[in-house]
Amino acid sequence: MTIDDFYSFITLYKTRNISDAAIALNITQSALSKRLRNMQQELDTTLISTRNKRQLTITESGEVFFVTHKR
Repeated sequence: MTIDDFYSFITLYKTRNISDAAIALNITQSALSKRLRNMQQELDTTLISTRNKRQLTITESGEVFFVTHKR
């Protein structure tokens, strides 16, 4: 996991929208999705639920991850 992965997650956490986060990060939506997928695989947990494509939902694991790593 890289610092870019952390920053991507924080941006997604704040925007709750993959399109807006990708624009803010200046990367494609697919690159952002790949980063998130890789993070979740490495952590073996789901950080963000993508059931609603317009507004992402942060899972309980995602909330814990954000709170413990937002410094």
